[in-house]
Amino acid sequence: MEQYAYTLKQSITEEGVKDKLSDEDKKTIEGACEESIRWIESHLEASKDEFEAQKKKLEEVCMPIMSKIYAGAQGGGGGGTPFPTGGQGPSEGGQGPSVSDFDVD
Repeated sequence: MEQYAYTLKQSITEEGVKDKLSDEDKKTIEGACEESIRWIESHLEASKDEFEAQKKKLEEVCMPIMSKIYAGAQGGGGGGTPFPTGGQGPSEGGQGPSVSDFDVD
């Protein structure tokens, strides 16, 4: 989760992203990431469930903002998710390939 927070925080300074975010959105993401990092540093003995709850809290703040940026970029054919997903894969709501996409004889 710590790496996820740092990656999100870094992503708002990258070319192609920083120009698409308002100053308010940048502050929101940066603040949420810093809060999560501080939480991690002060809760080193937290349970897996507590870490997952904290990560979900971070995602609830950041993902709607990041999704706005990339909503218009879909169809660019780049494949993959252009922002950190925190380990969520196609089986967790994404649009990945299915078994029927592969012709195996």
